[in-house]
Amino acid sequence: MQDIYGSRSKAVVPKAGGHPFTNLFREDDLSADNPVFRFALSPAVLDAAHAYFDGRFQFDSIQVLYSWPTDGDLLESQLWHKDYGDSSAFHCVAYLNDVVTPEDGPFVFVDRQDSARIRSSIFIRRIDDSTFAQELSGGEVRSFLAPAGHSVLVDPSVCYHYGSRCRRPRLAIFATFSTDKPYVGAQPLIRRNARRAASAAKLVRPDLSAAYLDRLFGA
Repeated sequence: MQDIYGSRSKAVVPKAGGHPFTNLFREDDLSADNPVFRFALSPAVLDAAHAYFDGRFQFDSIQVLYSWPTDGDLLESQLWHKDYGDSSAFHCVAYLNDVVTPEDGPFVFVDRQDSARIRSSIFIRRIDDSTFAQELSGGEVRSFLAPAGHSVLVDPSVCYHYGSRCRRPRLAIFATFSTDKPYVGAQPLIRRNARRAASAAKLVRPDLSAAYLDRLFGA
């Protein structure tokens, strides 16, 4: 994984605005030979998602996000937020480089109980640190600091979080699942290539039924 995506990251030209990261996972990576695709379908990830949703779920996206260092005002996902594509979601965030200090840009979150302290709104909120600390009022902020190869499982639709506040480049896998009736459909890479992804998945997980994997990808 490091060889493939580390090499691709060298061609990235950082943007001045918008999200401070880009997705290096491509259409031709939806293959049984691709190690990131295999990881996303592994028992450690897929079976955990199945258990979380009690089997009523679908594949939303797979991304290998390269985040670059930024200065100045925080941008987009660097601010506190929840994901609003569904009522429930499942992230597996896995680091491909060491993220062991705040300067490495860790995934930072609060659990669902503490997230309930934050003022609700009918509008999508992007919250600065000062406002968030006031509303959190004693809740615990958790930073996922770990060497390459470690991962965390979290529901980003109920847990406030931020990421990509990097002083050094970060490379991380985000494998995401949603309910089988999400507010927003799967990301375009998955929607456009549902049959291809399901066919590759059948080679990766021959222990699962073809019908199960077709449903998972909407094929």
